[in-house]
Amino acid sequence: ANFPQNMRHCGISRQSLIAALRQWESAWGVVRAEAKGPGFSYSTVQYWDRFYSKKAKSRGGEPQEWYVELKNSDIAGVLGHISTIPKRALHVGCGFSMLGANLAMESADWHVDNVDASDVVIEEMRKRALELLTDEQLQRCTWKHWDLAADPELEAGAGYDVVLDKGFFCASLFGGTAHAADCLWACVSALRPGGVLIQVDEDPPEQRLELLRKALPKEFGWQISSHSIEQDDDSSHFEYFIYRAQHVVGTLNSACTVVDLGEGSRGLVAARDLAAGGGAIEER
Repeated sequence: ANFPQNMRHCGISRQSLIAALRQWESAWGVVRAEAKGPGFSYSTVQYWDRFYSKKAKSRGGEPQEWYVELKNSDIAGVLGHISTIPKRALHVGCGFSMLGANLAMESADWHVDNVDASDVVIEEMRKRALELLTDEQLQRCTWKHWDLAADPELEAGAGYDVVLDKGFFCASLFGGTAHAADCLWACVSALRPGGVLIQVDEDPPEQRLELLRKALPKEFGWQISSHSIEQDDDSSHFEYFIYRAQHVVGTLNSACTVVDLGEGSRGLVAARDLAAGGGAIEER
């Protein structure tokens, strides 16, 4: 179910994300600098349809990892705390990556939805999955079309335990702050309260951590951390990082809204466990 325009999820709204990204951009100027070059096309579906069509012809649909191929040990630590069964993951901007499929193949506890705005790559990966995954694994690992920027609230309230982003948000920044905010809002609103957003990127911590801390503030229950990914290939000239943003269930643990309390005052109300029939309300 989509949220009304002024609704917040885990303390966050689309409007708060736009404001946070604009504040961050005013300090760094990253988006403006990138948008002046050819990278602007990285935020468009047309670019990726052409890109994946060429890759499909040259590689025969063979999986391809963006940035760096993650080992299970790379993400085990950031996902190990998730105790729900089944564990639900959303892999955004999946492309030809096997990250989501590897999770499903590693453990029968994982149910993974891989999504991308490019129909081309979704169809290619569906074909490839038939060769790589068992029938049982295919029941738990799917590939679906979803343009997060065009329909950011498609999975709002879906309640995923984790959203996996391997280079997707970086590409979304090429479309400008509002475009990137829509993509980030899609990720946040798809999480369950207490869920985790994982971003894998080459952006240095001094830049990306500042962005995430502005977008997902500590006062709304978000804990942000990062660590460098160890690479076996010493010839790589790039360093990659895993950024982890976890929402800690507490004062704001579900959808909430800013309401008019009268006489010019406003309050933040969090509704808890409404889907389960509960009616607990917290006012802040």
